Amino acid sequence: MKISAHISFAEATKSQTAIRHGLDNKPNSVQMANMKYTAEKVFEPIRKHFGKPIAVTSFFRSEELNKRIGGSTTSQHCKGEAMDIDADLYGGMTNAQIFE
Repeated sequence: MKISAHISFAEATKSQTAIRHGLDNKPNSVQMANMKYTAEKVFEPIRKHFGKPIAVTSFFRSEELNKRIGGSTTSQHCKGEAMDIDADLYGGMTNAQIFE
């Protein structure tokens, strides 16, 4: 299943911490809709701009997973509205610089 043209469901929900601790890291229908919107409106335009693959290092986090890793209680990851990407491919740019 695809979240967008360049992000798979498996990539968007993958978590070694969830696997190690047997946590369910699957989004509900609202979270999934948010993920698709975020991928289409934020990630895909960045991917198109740079014209090469971008590694997604964190996208969706269940509330339990977010607690386990010490994430913010208001993390947008839990809503499917945030993602972390690997900026090392772009000369050390920060995610904020890529966003701009």
